[in-house]
Formats: sequence, C-alpha cells, structure tokens
Amino acid sequence: MDMFLKQQQQQKMMMTPQLQQSIELLQYSTLELEQFLYDQQLENPLIELQPPSFQERIFGDSHSHVRSTENDLYTKIAEPNYREELLQLATLTFTGNDLQIVQFLIAAR
Repeated sequence: MDMFLKQQQQQKMMMTPQLQQSIELLQYSTLELEQFLYDQQLENPLIELQPPSFQERIFGDSHSHVRSTENDLYTKIAEPNYREELLQLATLTFTGNDLQIVQFLIAAR
C-alpha cells in the first residue's frame, strides 16, 4: 500500500451575503440609495437618519464640516487655496532636489 502526501492550493471567491449587498448598493443611484436607507429605517427601529442640511445638499459632504456661520461658509468656499494647487503642480513638474526647493519656496510664502 503506497501512501503519499499531496498539497494543493486553490483560490475561490465566495459570494457572502455582505458582498452581495455591497454590490447591489453600489449599483444604486443617489435617489435609489436614499430610498433604500429610508426603507431600512422603517424596518429597523434602531436606525435613525437625519435629513441632510441645506449646505450638505448643495455643496456635498466636502464642505459639511464648515458650520459656524453663513458668512464663514461663503468665505471658506470662495477663498482658493493656491498653496495646495502650487504644490500639486510642482509635484507634476519637478523631481528630486528641484522639487524640494520648490516645495520649500511655496511653503515659505
């Protein structure tokens, strides 16, 4: 009787319920996703959704952290950040020591 040991490696992708739900949610439009969340809220009493504020609806989540006053909101949105833009352009244009010099000059203002 011959005995032998065999080792085999396999890679399988299992479609878990969480993965299926994630794929389904990624296909939703914004309105469909919003409707799905409200439906889930009705089914589950532990879910509480707060409707987005006017600023969140207009400007999206990127400006939702600015909530102090209306004037501050408009000032921060209208004020461009030239330093960040220059740093991005510098990384596309320069390399090595030249990039470090340019970054220093931009940071020094």
